[in-house]
Amino acid sequence: MESLKSYLEELLVLAQEQEIALTQEDIERVQELGEKREVIINEMKKINPNHEPLIEEDKVLLRKINVIDERNNVELKKQFKQVKEELRKLNISSKRDKTYIDRYVGMNTGAHFDSKES
Repeated sequence: MESLKSYLEELLVLAQEQEIALTQEDIERVQELGEKREVIINEMKKINPNHEPLIEEDKVLLRKINVIDERNNVELKKQFKQVKEELRKLNISSKRDKTYIDRYVGMNTGAHFDSKES
C-alpha cells in the first residue's frame, strides 16, 4: 500500500521533529507534534482496518520510528522527572517560608501604655 508508506514517512518526520523539540525543551511543540501524529495514526487505521501485514519497506520505516520514539520517551520521562523535582523544591521552600511568616502573624510587637492613672 503506497498510501500507508506515505503515512509512515510522515510519522518518521514527526518523530524526528519531536526529538529536536525535546532537545530544545519545547514541550508545547512536542505536544503539537503528538497531536498531529495521532491524526495520522487514525488515518492509517482507516486505510488498513484489518491490519494487513506490512511489506518489508514499511517494516523498516516502522522500526526507525520505534527507535526514535523510544529515545523520545526516555528523554520525556527524564524531563518530567526534573520538573517534578523542581516543583518539590518549590513546595518545600514555600512551606518553609509559610512556617517562618506564621510565627510572627499573631505577635503584638508594639508597646502598650496604660493611660489610666492609679
